[in-house]
Amino acid sequence: MNTARSGVGEATLADWLSAPADLDTVAERNEAVRELTPRLDLREALALLGDDLRNTLHPEVLREWARGDDTLRIGRWRIAAYVLVGLSLLLVGVWIRTTFFGPFLLMFIIDMLFLGAF
Repeated sequence: MNTARSGVGEATLADWLSAPADLDTVAERNEAVRELTPRLDLREALALLGDDLRNTLHPEVLREWARGDDTLRIGRWRIAAYVLVGLSLLLVGVWIRTTFFGPFLLMFIIDMLFLGAF
């Protein structure tokens, strides 16, 4: 009976089967089934995606990250992010006008290092 492809899907199905739902919820679920029944290509694509995500998606880690501190709220990091964006845009303009992409490439690397720090 369980054809869930992710841990979240399995937990949701277990919750649904462990307690009765009210009539409105049952009607919504039935409507969703009716909508998905003729869409075989979508269901197959979602099933394949679920297989890929089963081992890589960890909802607990995502929840912990979402509850974490917003590092960019700290003034200097927020300012640094804005400066990096501005310089990157400026160097894209230089690249377009001169076809010399060296400075933009260097800025791109710096941007990626900055993102990697977070």
